[in-house]
Amino acid sequence: ALQAGQFIGSVTGHTEMVISADDKQIHCVGFNTSGTTKPGESVNRDGNGVFYTVRSYKSTSSRKLLGFVKPF
Repeated sequence: ALQAGQFIGSVTGHTEMVISADDKQIHCVGFNTSGTTKPGESVNRDGNGVFYTVRSYKSTSSRKLLGFVKPF
């Protein structure tokens, strides 16, 4: 599945591939990003590679979760 997020105060966002999820966080692989293992921590969306990232279901001051897409 893919998760889609939107940057607060913007019409743009970012999509990441979901590896797994539980009731508190989403484990993703982000492309063209920097990585983090702390939910809610800022990730550089114009980073330099493909990184493991942990996302929170809760909105942060810079990003909110829009939803999930299962392409197949």
